[in-house]
Amino acid sequence: MYAAEIDQIHYTFEASGSLWQDALVMRDRQTGSLWSQISGTCISGPMEGTTLVQYPAHHTTFGEFKKQYPEGLLLKKGMKGRDGSHYDEYFADKTKLGIFGRIDSFTRLGAKEKIFGLRLESGEVAISKAFLIRNHHRIIDMGYRRILIYYNPTGHTVNAYYLPSSKSGSKEEIVVKENSISFGKENTVWSLSRGQVISGEGQSLSPLPVITAFWFAWVSFFPQTELIH
Repeated sequence: MYAAEIDQIHYTFEASGSLWQDALVMRDRQTGSLWSQISGTCISGPMEGTTLVQYPAHHTTFGEFKKQYPEGLLLKKGMKGRDGSHYDEYFADKTKLGIFGRIDSFTRLGAKEKIFGLRLESGEVAISKAFLIRNHHRIIDMGYRRILIYYNPTGHTVNAYYLPSSKSGSKEEIVVKENSISFGKENTVWSLSRGQVISGEGQSLSPLPVITAFWFAWVSFFPQTELIH
């Protein structure tokens, strides 16, 4: 999910009908520039080289969304197939890689394994869905800052947050329970579904944007990505 404003000008985007590295290419109606859905960067046109600001978004089920946001709005698309997608057959067939049928030469992970991607200051990180289903969370230590990516198996929700520094200045033990996180002996507890403080004092956790993709699509854009699986 990207911001539609650039330098305080609101742009309108639509599907261009084109693909780049088997990923959707958007077009803005104001300049006709083409934008990559995966990276949010303009790849052709007057805006070439500009990158859209990405917003954090929850990856979850509709049932969990309604529970968390009962007044939330729904963008409803036409239903087709078992999972309500026009691409059910493509999703189910692990041998079909992209619309043009790439050769499966991908290593480190199965080409159509689902991953959750993070674009960090130090580089890109991909975490396999299978890893999160097994472990429920992973902490990424960037030295000066720690990041948590969390999978709630009840709501099939994926969230990523910057973790606050310990009040003592040391890296105390992080305690992750079902839908909550706390630090060692400190009293503050945060909700992992919304990042808000549910006990004690402190600021809400800062969320990070997470991109859901097939491994072959993600690594095509970010070949040097770190992989956690």
